[in-house]
Amino acid sequence: MTGSTRALDARWFGLWSILALVAVAIVTRAAAFGNPLLHVDDQYYLLVGKAIDHGQLPYVDIWDRKPIGLFLIYAAIARLGGSGVEQYQLVAGLFAVATAWVVTRLASRIANRQGALLAGIVYLATLVPFGGQGGQSPVFYNLLIAGAALSFVRAAEGTTRLVPAAMTAMVACGLALTVKQVSIVEGIYLGLCFLILARRRQWPPLRLVGLAVAMIAVALLPTLLAAIYYFAHGHLGDYVFANFISIFFKADQGIRSRSFGVLFLLVFMIPLILTGIIGSVMRHRRFGNADLRTIFLSGWMVAALLGVMLIPNFYDHYELPLIAPLSVSAATLLGRRTGFALAAALLLTAWSEGSMFRFQPNREGRLAFEALASAIAGSRHNGCLYLASGPPLLYDHAGDCRLTKYQFPEHLADANEARAIGTDQQGELARVLMRKPAVIVRVSAPILEANPRSLAQVAAALARDYRRILVRRSPVQRSFRVFEVWQRRDLPPLRTNLS
Repeated sequence: MTGSTRALDARWFGLWSILALVAVAIVTRAAAFGNPLLHVDDQYYLLVGKAIDHGQLPYVDIWDRKPIGLFLIYAAIARLGGSGVEQYQLVAGLFAVATAWVVTRLASRIANRQGALLAGIVYLATLVPFGGQGGQSPVFYNLLIAGAALSFVRAAEGTTRLVPAAMTAMVACGLALTVKQVSIVEGIYLGLCFLILARRRQWPPLRLVGLAVAMIAVALLPTLLAAIYYFAHGHLGDYVFANFISIFFKADQGIRSRSFGVLFLLVFMIPLILTGIIGSVMRHRRFGNADLRTIFLSGWMVAALLGVMLIPNFYDHYELPLIAPLSVSAATLLGRRTGFALAAALLLTAWSEGSMFRFQPNREGRLAFEALASAIAGSRHNGCLYLASGPPLLYDHAGDCRLTKYQFPEHLADANEARAIGTDQQGELARVLMRKPAVIVRVSAPILEANPRSLAQVAAALARDYRRILVRRSPVQRSFRVFEVWQRRDLPPLRTNLS
């Protein structure tokens, strides 16, 4: 086969790979498309994005501890128009496909075409059981970290110059840091790998120090620019507390949460973990320590795991950063004769969690959200809404009135947030209730993390001043929630039966 024929063949394979990845993304994400109740985090990110689009400042006018880059992504999505729900899910799907494509590019360095393509497919499928069917932050920043990893591998191969590759990788890691702080672990690891590569090429110590300083400066630049912006607007303290301090005051959910997290991880990711580890062992036996790519990919899995372990509490989406390095490493086994059977087993594991094809529950979620929004619109009479618990995106259907900057309900409702939001939780809740919102929404069955004092404050206000006008049961993620809409008694009652 001539060089031109090989190049044409590679282009055709690349095109078919992209089409295959797009098809897999559509199949694995279609059931959830358009469901506003897909994930409470996605709703809030979109709400903050819309707030930015209307001139509000995160951490000052609307509060959360996620970095500014994530909210800017959602602000850009808000500019696309529409409700924002279909738009964010479509953009997140494009990010997932792009990341899967980078996974195939990385995997092609250590496996044949079959293994590389199957690695990308496995990446897309494994996102689903770990909350990656929508727009969780790793769905976006996994692309940046995987792109940085590809830059290193190319530098290690000698196909790109070291310094431009290192700077490109650090720009990507710096942007990832503005999407989720925990990505710093993978960023530090990548920086160390570039220094090791430079040392292997006999760089003198002074030049190594210069490279290290330059990489650190480039990686921290996006975060520094955000801090400068907040400093210039007189809110540096708000920015620093939300991004870097508040998380240390968030209480540990305890052994029950961690135990459930470990069990969930073992059930739904252990096949991919084992496949990735076996692939790594096979490469090390074949190449030893001579191939930096082999060492790097094994270390990347460890770095991603360390990032996950930094967070004491368990949420399924915290495991999402593991999937890219594991999928790449798994390509070694997926490229063998039994690769298709192994890939089928991995896809079956992802499907068995139950989220992938939940068409009817997601339809019920859309209908429930519409019913809640309609009840709020018909009963508040231009008054304010307060979400004691429930879907944050309902604020998008309640006019411009906001009684608090803590619009993610858990910030004023959960016990583990009591010392972590920068104000007295019960005092802020009392201030909100004193303003007598026209409508209050809550989840009737308390969530395990709820603060009993917050629950009591809301329950007392509802018993004293409100009447319940709607009860709606709906699937939310893997369980059901019973939502209640309460209207202040002195307002004209809602006449339409929405129950």
